[in-house]
Amino acid sequence: MRCAAKSYERPETILSASAHTGYPVIPLAMMLIAAMVTICTAKAQTALVQSVTLNAMREATRVYLQEIDTSTGALTPLATQVAGKSGSIPLCTLEDGAAVTITAHENGARNNTLVAFSPTAPNNQNHSWRALESSQSILAGVTNNGAAGPRAIVVNTIDNGPVRGQGQVEAWPITFPKIDFASAPAMWLLPGAPAAAATHSTAGWVAVVCRIANGAVVLHVRDTVRGRVIQERVPLARASDGLVPAALTLTRDGSVLFAAMNDASPGDDEGHCWVAPLDARSFSPIGLPIELDGIVESFDGLATTNTNDCWIGSRSPSAGFAFVHELVRVDDHFEVRASKSYTGISRKLIVRAADHSAAAGIDRRVEIWQAGKATGVLASFETPVTALCWAGESLLAGEANRIHAISPDGGELWTTRIQTGQVASIVQTALKYDERRFLDDDGDRLANAIDPSNDSPTPWFTLPSEIAFREDAAGIETRAVRIVSENADDTTWRVDYIAETSPWLRVFPRQGRVPGWFMAGVDPSQLSARSGAHASLDVYLWGSNTPQRVSVRLLPRDHAGRCVLWLLPQQGNASGSEFQALANTLSGSPFYWSHAYANRALQSLDDFAAVILESDAIEAGLVTRQELFDYVSRGGGLLVLARERNVEQRWLAPAGIVIGPGAVTGPLQHTNQAHTLTRYVDQIKMESPTRVAVDPALTLLATIGDSAALAIRQFGRGRIVVLASPTPLGEDGLESHANRYFALALFDWLSRSVIETKDADADGLPDDLEDTNNNGVIDNGETSKLDPDSDGDGVPDGKEDFNANAHVDAGETDPLNMDTDGDGDLDGADFNPIPSTSSAANEIAAFDLRSQDAEGHSAISEKEAATVAHDRVTLQLDAAASTEAPLEGTVTVSIVAPPGMDIGRVAMRLDTQPPGELEWIDLRATPEAELAGRRAIQQETREWGIAFELTPSARRSDATRLVIARVRGRNTTMAKVIARDVAVFASSGAQLEANVSGTTVVWNEAAPAP
Repeated sequence: MRCAAKSYERPETILSASAHTGYPVIPLAMMLIAAMVTICTAKAQTALVQSVTLNAMREATRVYLQEIDTSTGALTPLATQVAGKSGSIPLCTLEDGAAVTITAHENGARNNTLVAFSPTAPNNQNHSWRALESSQSILAGVTNNGAAGPRAIVVNTIDNGPVRGQGQVEAWPITFPKIDFASAPAMWLLPGAPAAAATHSTAGWVAVVCRIANGAVVLHVRDTVRGRVIQERVPLARASDGLVPAALTLTRDGSVLFAAMNDASPGDDEGHCWVAPLDARSFSPIGLPIELDGIVESFDGLATTNTNDCWIGSRSPSAGFAFVHELVRVDDHFEVRASKSYTGISRKLIVRAADHSAAAGIDRRVEIWQAGKATGVLASFETPVTALCWAGESLLAGEANRIHAISPDGGELWTTRIQTGQVASIVQTALKYDERRFLDDDGDRLANAIDPSNDSPTPWFTLPSEIAFREDAAGIETRAVRIVSENADDTTWRVDYIAETSPWLRVFPRQGRVPGWFMAGVDPSQLSARSGAHASLDVYLWGSNTPQRVSVRLLPRDHAGRCVLWLLPQQGNASGSEFQALANTLSGSPFYWSHAYANRALQSLDDFAAVILESDAIEAGLVTRQELFDYVSRGGGLLVLARERNVEQRWLAPAGIVIGPGAVTGPLQHTNQAHTLTRYVDQIKMESPTRVAVDPALTLLATIGDSAALAIRQFGRGRIVVLASPTPLGEDGLESHANRYFALALFDWLSRSVIETKDADADGLPDDLEDTNNNGVIDNGETSKLDPDSDGDGVPDGKEDFNANAHVDAGETDPLNMDTDGDGDLDGADFNPIPSTSSAANEIAAFDLRSQDAEGHSAISEKEAATVAHDRVTLQLDAAASTEAPLEGTVTVSIVAPPGMDIGRVAMRLDTQPPGELEWIDLRATPEAELAGRRAIQQETREWGIAFELTPSARRSDATRLVIARVRGRNTTMAKVIARDVAVFASSGAQLEANVSGTTVVWNEAAPAP
């Protein structure tokens, strides 16, 4: 077997230079080559890498799978895009190297997709994936029990019907060598809602941890071939225990199951979990459950070895601590052999085990254990670790868009950079290395092993796995499918589908030349009772008998979404409020909307047809800016009711809306005669309208003086309306027939956004925004309305132009530049794709402990604080000298947030540069924070710093000073206090963006006497 390094070019694979010191260049090169050949020959194996492209807002947009050589870091020439937009774990592999995973669907429906992939025959065919009906699907694993063949086992929670909330098992048969979910799955009910599952691949059973109706936790075991119940309800926890199932894993020899359950008791700030070992043959407990610190957050938190040891990674989300534990079997029970804690951790841990070793990804570093003992930091990175995988004696670590191979002694063997996104998971396959899957002799990006001709480039093309239409937009909505094929310009293509079984589907043109496109639509006259219909399009290239298949889905009318959400900060509901009459009006014809009210933070807006938002609700933190804009860009309708204010409010600035202080006076004047809402403007009566400034991208329908009274805009596929006063929609206002007609027309316009907006390429940008002059040509500065990714960086245009204004604003990437910051990584693979405009150092001015003065302190004024984005806060570090002792002082952490925002927990680490120049005497919450019920939990770090977690307040508090630390200088040199690993959360649990100001301490030789 030859090594891939012989003829495979890897310009993005970098050998570590850490071991080069002290060796002559030529002998070292020979040593490296010899070492690589030895490794490649002895341990030539491959792994599968799942990568996900992300936009600047960290939203997932596409999923790719690609094979990698674990010995050299060589990648297969072509990464295969699979159905879905975001990946999940686990990625399960079969003996022939094929893999099965679950991704989030990309058709707008809230469900998941089961995807199969084989590196020996990569494809993007319709039959290699199936849409699942549930939005809460868990891939338990793959079984292969004799004649039954391989089956992908999925457990999920039923979303609709009489058994809604109940769980079920689905066994999907898979045929090979061409991957195909050949038939419908077998289904069996579970005794409760599933939380975690694991399969025994050869025995053919699936074990599911369920929480039943009374709150108890049980284990259900079922045969996946015939559906026979092996164990109905093995008790794991009583309802009174207050435990929530978290994860389940099976040892490699299939002898022991480990079930992790988290303590859900109120008031438990630090978190605890219980791990219950069970015999995988009798399903009886092996000793008592073991209590551990922290909670297990996902499948990534459990790992087992061949010796049946179990490694657990847990975290205390409210305290910032994390833990790694090793459980070993001693006679008839398990006990903890090793345990280690960490501080200042704001991300879940990733734990992976080998035969006698284990590794943990802890934020930006990897640590390793051997023979039950922690050997320390194996590697550190600039970005968080996202994936770990043992490959023989080496460890593969994924961070950002890079994969590192690390030896057990910490040496880096190689680093490979990929351009298909951030590394989401890595899993070793059973396939041996075969250079034909990694070589591409004719340069067509098809590996020799799957290329019909290795002498000349083979035409190939990639199409979307699915296009979706909404039934309520039939006859209006169209979709463009762009056909661009490498090595096939001017080649003829054609589209075939069975018109007899899909009479509602229309396609034009049916053939053309590459590059080209065709349009698809729905004929509403042919729908009849075909709600939720499906069809398939087969696209052929000339000379090829194997088509690419595109699934066509007709999404049924969403009857569950006929609800309007009222975000009212002062009221729990609208009963008796000024909007009761409007709520009653919207409950009748033609809307028949139900109503929901909120005066607390919400996590999702997907279930609502429209959202009515008071400007005061913005400051109260009832919804994050990103969630609100995501909701609108997906087709939601937003009505903003402005109220008079004392300071300027800029939280809606990305949509071009600024609500100013004070009221305006004057007559109401309409400015746009063409819009359907304008005809009602003359008769609207507004009381005390607030000053509102709007971006020119908005359409002004009415003004009062120089202020906007009524403005509307298209935002993505949704619509926004700004009303300078809520009085036209109040109970008194609706006594006017003109105001009532205006209200009905207004909500009709909002609710029809998703139907009337034309977005042929489904990228989130309306066609008239992409082709601004409507000439059908992609002019300079325009994106393509027929191509969802105009620059080819893996991120749809609408996910780059986040506020849908056809400009590259701060915080956005350029949809016409695949590498916005010019660092060599495509935007979809770049961890930080935004160009840097400043040094953004976490430091402010120096201060002198003798003078008790913080010179140059750049405090944020009240006006500036009021303009801070709603989901962004600023943490300030200030210092003052002690009058009682030389070289002693205090460092105070304060927070600046928009008025009314309820801040939850805060976690960070304070380090000193140079290390050891400051001694931390103590750290505690400030008196005002303690009065609010906050606690500061702290621990020193090995870097001479201090990590702390400030727990959420027990009551509403406006305190800005959070933590005060006493420090002592060790020497007379200058030291810096720098904040790291900062994590700030709202009371709802949503993580907020945080800017940090640091502080520099100047220690002087001559210190005053006490």
